[in-house]
Amino acid sequence: MKFIAHRGACLEETEDTLASPLRAASYGAYAVECDPRFTKDGKLVIFHDDTLKRLAGDPARVIDLDYADMKARLASKNLALTTFDEVLRDYTGASAVLFDLSFDATDPEFFKLLRDAPFRAIAGVHDPKEAEAARKYLPAEDVLAFMPKPSMAEDFHEAGCGILRLWEHWLTDVSPADVRRLVGETEVWIMAHDPTVLHPLFSMNGSPASIEKVKALGADGILLNDIRMAMAH
Repeated sequence: MKFIAHRGACLEETEDTLASPLRAASYGAYAVECDPRFTKDGKLVIFHDDTLKRLAGDPARVIDLDYADMKARLASKNLALTTFDEVLRDYTGASAVLFDLSFDATDPEFFKLLRDAPFRAIAGVHDPKEAEAARKYLPAEDVLAFMPKPSMAEDFHEAGCGILRLWEHWLTDVSPADVRRLVGETEVWIMAHDPTVLHPLFSMNGSPASIEKVKALGADGILLNDIRMAMAH
């Protein structure tokens, strides 16, 4: 089974920094995940949330801030800001990079950048039209569907996604086998999620028990925060 480091090694390195995916890659993760989104002045930065509230205590939205302003606000809290360009230039890990696209990703120029990246880049899309745009430049195995609901599996598969993501808490109602019965053979990855953990980040840590459950159900991969635990397990 493939292990994908959600936000890199975010339990050990500050999320959204280059150090986080590099640490996860050093553990042997199959892929490392990060989240590009646009600032007001059109700069692609790596930042999971749509606001600075959780990390910096600042309610400002990323889309409402110029890059320089966002960088300064984070620096005041001793936080760095990594850009998408810096990932393309400076990421040297052997693991693939999964980009969770937190914007309307239909611009062909963006997918050309992923196609030409010096590492394997996987596009994580949230809408079938984004999958169609990605498939013009990337093979199906490098397009992952972050499906908002499992009933959209056929829509995303027909749009060209070679990987379909389910949440762990969906597994009481749908399994990887159910998905494959709908669309045929395809990769199914599971996003670890423990609904009893209230913290929005730590609920996705994963555990040996969740790894074993996902494996027993025949999933091809699992996304989780605690990549060191997963690789050791």
